[in-house]
Amino acid sequence: MIDGVEHMLDSHFRNCLLTLQALLDDELTGDEKADILIGNMYNEPRPVNTGEAMRLAVNYLLQNREHSKEDHNSPAAIDFWQDGQFIYDAFLLKGINLDKSDMTYWEFLAHLRELPEGCMLSRLVHWRLTPRSKLTKEERAQIDKIGHDVVYLKKRHDAEQAA
Repeated sequence: MIDGVEHMLDSHFRNCLLTLQALLDDELTGDEKADILIGNMYNEPRPVNTGEAMRLAVNYLLQNREHSKEDHNSPAAIDFWQDGQFIYDAFLLKGINLDKSDMTYWEFLAHLRELPEGCMLSRLVHWRLTPRSKLTKEERAQIDKIGHDVVYLKKRHDAEQAA
């Protein structure tokens, strides 16, 4: 409810991922991000109170947590675009075909938190969140073999973001 009017959020996981991609795009202005956030997250008619609509949409994307400074300072463990194939594979190991799924964003995140043991994505997350000095010799060798550009997250550039 926004100012006494019910507005439905589009909670489909693909829609939310596309919205997050836009919110993280350094090339977009704040106004452009706000327009995308409201346009993607709300069905017509758009809420009149855009400030409250944005707050509630971001709150949904953060799973009912208020946005905090820790959100900016926490190291990222997964990039939905760089890791897309690994995410897809991890879900297939759980018996979920993302191409055919209509799950909500929250359901998607719940599955993502429960990665199958030993899948490549769970190994990538472990490696990314563990200081290299604390990894075993075998893990460091695996990383070197796979390649740092695959294992570690990189900043996406304009052309890659548009793709």
